[in-house]
Amino acid sequence: MNIAGSTLLATRVDLPAACDRLATLGFTRVDIGVLEGWAHLDPSRIAADTEWAIDRLRSACRRADLEPVAFNANPGDASTDVQAERMAALAAVGEALGVEVATVNAAPTSEPLATDLERLDRLVAAVAEYDMTLAVEGHQGTHTENPAVARKYVETVPGLAFTLDPGHFAIGEYWEDGSGYDPLLEHTAHVHLRQANRSNIQVLDEAGIIDVDDVITRLRSTGYDATLSVEYVDTLVDEEYTRLEEAARSMRGELTRALN
Repeated sequence: MNIAGSTLLATRVDLPAACDRLATLGFTRVDIGVLEGWAHLDPSRIAADTEWAIDRLRSACRRADLEPVAFNANPGDASTDVQAERMAALAAVGEALGVEVATVNAAPTSEPLATDLERLDRLVAAVAEYDMTLAVEGHQGTHTENPAVARKYVETVPGLAFTLDPGHFAIGEYWEDGSGYDPLLEHTAHVHLRQANRSNIQVLDEAGIIDVDDVITRLRSTGYDATLSVEYVDTLVDEEYTRLEEAARSMRGELTRALN
């Protein structure tokens, strides 16, 4: 397994600055936010000019001496056809940069499950010609907040993988001491990690309940050997930014220890 840092640590600055901040924290790989209307590149802009996107991403990563390994993507509030076009463009960019996985979210629980399964099927088909896996994240507020429903996604949609984020399960009703996501591990292609507890999806102190050693042990039991992205998000906290950086640095250190 390898360790990456997420650019969502610094959404209030541009991509080069976010990459620079991750490099100063000791990261050598990066998980890049490509979330429409937020951070750090809009998929609509990527679809409009893939060569520009490749140059922009490559330049930011080279400047900070970071290897791009993953995308965290939201193709935006658009029709399925438009989302598919944007994800295909992102996959082309990913293939050019060597990025092998992109995470997307399921629809909110208020929307029909069957419709969303069809949407994810279309998105997977859109990236199929490229060397990039699409993975749906277990995420609070979406259909995949329930591990059983998340498993339905990956078992119903051919080619769709799973992104594990234990923090999203920790605050839900399916935690079960951290074992509730076990059936999803064989489908896992990517992992997001931060400390969380039963009340907060992100905590910056010792109040977290995510057992990093246990997560890694469970992943190793299924042969997982891909990326663990440290994903602290600056918009989720009101504390000083230096505390957020300290939490990300600490998680990187904890993962490094656990993997060695």
